[in-house]
Amino acid sequence: MAGILKTLRRVAEVAFQEPIVRSINGQHQLMKLLSSACYSGLLDQSPALTRQYLKSHLARSLTLAQRRAAIVAHYRFVQAQLSPGFYDRLLTTGTMLWRNDEVAGNYHIGLRHNVAHFYEGDLLLAFFRQDVLLFQLSFSVVPGGIVGEDEAHVLFVGGAQGAAPERGELQPAVKASHGVAPSHLAMAALQGVAMALGIATIVGVGNDQQLLKSRDDKADFTFDYDRFWAMFGAQANAAGQWAMPAPLRERDPADSGASAAHRRRSRRKGAFKAEVRDAARATMTHHAAPSSPAAPLPFAGETVGGVRPEAMPVAPAPAAVTRAVRELADA
Repeated sequence: MAGILKTLRRVAEVAFQEPIVRSINGQHQLMKLLSSACYSGLLDQSPALTRQYLKSHLARSLTLAQRRAAIVAHYRFVQAQLSPGFYDRLLTTGTMLWRNDEVAGNYHIGLRHNVAHFYEGDLLLAFFRQDVLLFQLSFSVVPGGIVGEDEAHVLFVGGAQGAAPERGELQPAVKASHGVAPSHLAMAALQGVAMALGIATIVGVGNDQQLLKSRDDKADFTFDYDRFWAMFGAQANAAGQWAMPAPLRERDPADSGASAAHRRRSRRKGAFKAEVRDAARATMTHHAAPSSPAAPLPFAGETVGGVRPEAMPVAPAPAAVTRAVRELADA
């Protein structure tokens, strides 16, 4: 009886938000797309993907129709832009975007399907030291119009998570990365993904829009999304989200008025972030569909440490982070 009442309540909620016929047709299109050969195995790993959007998806302000449109747009875009079988790889082993073998610790950034928290973003970009998670970003490709932008498609980041400072992982990671924080390297890799896909704008979720942060039982979730995006020069838009270009515009150290030594350090940091960005772009370009705009670009072949991205070991599945996220070191 309780199950029947729950179903009836859900139907009533859907009918309140849009005509029931439109909802049924939209659900049919979604099921057909996610059950296609391109995404074999997807619903085995994320069976709730076809119904989670009825409650919430990506941002609090999205309507039911917008949430469904976001899922459809993401998987249609990936189907058109990336090579056949690539999503199977994201579902199983994931793909390595960058790795640094020049220092001890095996620091690497990987991309995979977001199994656990797909409602924050269908893809998960994660930065690891060996199997220890340092920082991760959950994102999807969505129509720009539903998040306050004019572009046909944008990368929308609906979640971010990092290691707590007291775990002692951040300081050695920053030292091994020429003084660049893990969050900044993850953002550099995300820019490379956007560039390979021909997407010019990254949009980040705002504090009052983030799904987990806004829940009553997440009062201790201290990560400040608004401050995080502003740190990268993002601007708040009319939809309450934060928009920034891809690639980000780095400030010229010569204009800072700082000492010569500080300017040299800033240039090293900028060059290192550009190297991570370009490695991620090269890997994603290598997997572009033959007819996509990204396909003709050459594959760079090497990245930090002289390792070909295709020869890299796959990134491990993200470890669960149970501690509240704290502010990370600035780059």
